[in-house]
Amino acid sequence: MGDVASDALDGAPLTAVKSISAGRSHTCAATRSGEVFCWGWNGSGQLGDGTIRAAPHPVARKVLGLTNVSDLSVGGSHTCAIANDAAWCWGENSFGQLGDDTTTSRSLPTQVSGLSSGVSAIAAGDSHTCALTKAGTVRCWGWNDHGSLGDATSTRRTRPVVVTLPGTANLIAAGGGHTCALTDPGRAWCWGWNISGQLGIGTLVDWSTPMAVIGPDKFRKVTTAAGRSCAITMDGRAVCWGRNFPHGQLGNGTRIDRDAPTPVEPPVRDAVLIAAGDGHTCVVVRNGTLKCWGLNDAGQLGDGTTSAQYGPVPAIGGLPVVAITAGGHHSCALAADGSLLCWGSNRFGQLGDGTLNDHKSPVRVVAAQGD
Repeated sequence: MGDVASDALDGAPLTAVKSISAGRSHTCAATRSGEVFCWGWNGSGQLGDGTIRAAPHPVARKVLGLTNVSDLSVGGSHTCAIANDAAWCWGENSFGQLGDDTTTSRSLPTQVSGLSSGVSAIAAGDSHTCALTKAGTVRCWGWNDHGSLGDATSTRRTRPVVVTLPGTANLIAAGGGHTCALTDPGRAWCWGWNISGQLGIGTLVDWSTPMAVIGPDKFRKVTTAAGRSCAITMDGRAVCWGRNFPHGQLGNGTRIDRDAPTPVEPPVRDAVLIAAGDGHTCVVVRNGTLKCWGLNDAGQLGDGTTSAQYGPVPAIGGLPVVAITAGGHHSCALAADGSLLCWGSNRFGQLGDGTLNDHKSPVRVVAAQGD
């Protein structure tokens, strides 16, 4: 285990953030200037600062060597980014999830083999990763025991393999052991582990190639997590499928697993953003209101309690939200005023407030002075 850093706080909030992403026990943010800052657990080097020392706030030692970052994704214990149109990853690499043709963990960014240009987006799952190219193709690498790489095999890969999709992809999402993508015009395709129906294909059979999510809906957003998937339909409704027991993480008022898209109840309309964590899900509606549901053991729903919720409840605080991410047992949001807020489990400092205390309502992420 890495030690927790004890850098003194200067009390200033982390500012100029454009995107955020949360993993099992660490969190990262990309700034408008194209830099990346990470905080929380760092036992595999997932903070990307050249150490394995955990940090309870975004420290001055930002992720080394990356500039012009355009996309960012945090996995279970690894992190990936798109910088200058190339794919980079760092952290845990036991299954090849860094894509550098090795299984050696890295505490500094390493370039993904064969993806040095033309990459537009990246999605880090628990132990696998996928990238979307500007041409609309998908490539995946890492853990593949249940077909999560979509290459018609169950062979683990240490470098990217091509996923054959019937159409041009425009969005990808990597979960615990499965992957989903959207193709024009809003078709959803999923592949990989399907033990709880997380592929949304009406069965519990694993698939190592993309399968169409059943039902009449088209989608504009999709998110994946351990054992489930959630999406926003073209008309702004929130739906989920897969694992729902025992915490109501599908948000439909029950604890019954579903193998096809099921509406969140009470209905969430005008949804614009959605994020799934290990056992909870959060959604943002058009006016910036944030609602969450599911597991709440550490306060990750942000409603001031630690009680599980089987349907959406509003997070307290009242600030309109423009970006949201859900991690293992914590959540973070970017507020319209530029504030970066986190809540839930903070055992390794993943909330970034300079403490190791859990919080049942949002707290501000603060920067640190010095290294």
